[in-house]
Amino acid sequence: MQKLDSLASLAVKKAEKKGAGQVEAFVFNSHIRSVYVEGSSPHLVDDKSENGLGLKLCLGKRVGFASGTLNREKNIEEIVNEAFSIAKTSKKDPYFKSLPNPEKISGEIKDVFCKETGEITAEGVVAKTMEAVSVAEEAKNVKIPLGMLRLANYSLSVTNSLGVHFDHKGTMVYTYFKAKATSGNKAGEGIEKEWSTRIKTIDFERIGKSAAEKALATLKAETFKGELRGISLIAPVEASGLLFIIEFATSSEQVNKGRSPWIDKLETEVANKEFTVEDDGRYPGGMRSALADDEGVKTSRKTIIDKGVLKSYIYDSYNAGIAGVRATGNGFRRGTSSVEGAFTRPAVCAFSNMIIKHGRKTQEEIIPQIDRGVLVETFAAPEVNPVTGGFSCEVRNATLIEKGKLTKHVKHALLTGNMYDLLKNVAYVGNDVKVVDSFVLPTIAFGGATLVG
Repeated sequence: MQKLDSLASLAVKKAEKKGAGQVEAFVFNSHIRSVYVEGSSPHLVDDKSENGLGLKLCLGKRVGFASGTLNREKNIEEIVNEAFSIAKTSKKDPYFKSLPNPEKISGEIKDVFCKETGEITAEGVVAKTMEAVSVAEEAKNVKIPLGMLRLANYSLSVTNSLGVHFDHKGTMVYTYFKAKATSGNKAGEGIEKEWSTRIKTIDFERIGKSAAEKALATLKAETFKGELRGISLIAPVEASGLLFIIEFATSSEQVNKGRSPWIDKLETEVANKEFTVEDDGRYPGGMRSALADDEGVKTSRKTIIDKGVLKSYIYDSYNAGIAGVRATGNGFRRGTSSVEGAFTRPAVCAFSNMIIKHGRKTQEEIIPQIDRGVLVETFAAPEVNPVTGGFSCEVRNATLIEKGKLTKHVKHALLTGNMYDLLKNVAYVGNDVKVVDSFVLPTIAFGGATLVG
């Protein structure tokens, strides 16, 4: 197989030869090893490689995108022809301005590629997975009904007809384990998730032990009755699901389409002064960190919210063209829990790594400051309406806080509120920074939410 940059350049030349005005080729190669656990045992072991091309070409204002796997040169010809066919039958896009122009890209980012992670075999992945399972099941009456470990090493090359040439390689690790504890007719669950670019940072013994401890704790949970309006202390993994609204509200796509509630809010207060957010495409060990985004646009570190004040939106090249500004290096195809099929879709506007500036206190130091509240470690599914900010999330693992102390575990409860309001009521920001998906964030305490039985 030819080198990725050679394949990308070849695709661009073929499309130009057929008469395309502008062309962008994204070639992606990945090796993914996954183990899925069911009933405490490896149920499926998947070891696969992908090599594919995503091609975007423009015939004036008509834009076509096509993709496919690459195993011979003829595949490139077929993908080029399909993209032409789509462009010819597409309506003119009045908002399309241009593909990105080339710019000088230099530097080095630590911990985006790990040789050890890239070389682990499927058998090695199974062994790591079962380490967590074995430790969890050392606890009495605890089993691991579901779990998974996914490792990937990948390389990408993006080239366009205006002179952009960018290559990148990286690794990623994602784990998910659910422990279940039983006693008579009672059951409790504990969930652990981890993201990393390096396998050696994942402590499988700790994951197994923590999942079991959470399951045993929720086994003792009591049904919550009534309402509690106080401080909600949210663990990083769950806070990331709620804070997705920041990506929505600051996405130039949503701003251009009139959906964002933060349209015309630059330089105005949208959050508490204790709250600062940055987008850092070069964060060491970030799941999307690279010197450029998936369009070949240079990444950087930029402030989005500074002490509660909205400072910037994020821009991929398409939406930057509509707004008449420079793209900010926020066009991505790669996922953060899996890179599978990255070549099958055009770049979309997204955060590289959303960094929530941490505070000074540990979670243990914050709890004594809370008179009445709840510590939420797991939601069933933390979903928020990104337009209105409204949410009502089922709590799976939570502990009441009364007069500065953790008291009883609760179940059968909903945490409800409005995230845009909660951002203005940030009470505390912890210092326990964790990489979660495309976020880097600590535990955060919000005022204004209500726990409902």
